[in-house]
Amino acid sequence: MEDLVNDMTSQHPEDRPRIEDVIKRFSIIRGSLSKTKLRSALKPKKASIMTCAALNIWHYGRTIQYILSQKAAIPAPRP
Repeated sequence: MEDLVNDMTSQHPEDRPRIEDVIKRFSIIRGSLSKTKLRSALKPKKASIMTCAALNIWHYGRTIQYILSQKAAIPAPRP
């Protein structure tokens, strides 16, 4: 994903990929990840144990809601 973001934010506009290429590359990246990985929590690099615990509780509650409502972890881009 980092390579895609770097390409999309290139200093030179002519080096940036077209939106069709971005969608293709994003779909490949998305398809290579498991459902568990797609639903994993993002955490700050330096966070206290209490902050991590609070974020985990919030994340797991929200994840359960999404799973029960059958929402995709990351929606597929429209062609």
